[in-house]
Amino acid sequence: MSRHLAEATKQEIALRRRAHIHEPQRVGHQFVDAMAWFFGSPLFGVLFTVLTAVWLRWLEEPPYGTFTMVLSLLAIYMAWVLLMNQNRQAAKDRQRDDLEAAEVDEMVKLNQQQVEHDQWTRRDMERQDHDLVAIGRALKAELGRR
Repeated sequence: MSRHLAEATKQEIALRRRAHIHEPQRVGHQFVDAMAWFFGSPLFGVLFTVLTAVWLRWLEEPPYGTFTMVLSLLAIYMAWVLLMNQNRQAAKDRQRDDLEAAEVDEMVKLNQQQVEHDQWTRRDMERQDHDLVAIGRALKAELGRR
């Protein structure tokens, strides 16, 4: 039971260590996340398609100069927002990877310590067994003389 409790405690500590990675640090980051989510949603696709159809049908005559300019600006803005979001996600990934690497290093160290402890315990038990066998032989020899 205590081993299970220790494992659960380790997992809770690891989750607390990781919690800061996924929390938005600033209001601007939350805004960029929301915009990136919206740009990737089906709702944006539908709204953009409807707006484009309305614009081209009723708001502007060919050769659509204003529409082309607005569309280019929107593409630039969307690319900027998505790149900012990707950069933030890459930073989160690096933090998570560094934390996981430290946890793996710690686990390897603890495992090595456990292996060394087990080896010492086994050697100590072998010594005790050897000593007990020697004591048993000595007692047998002593009883045999009597």
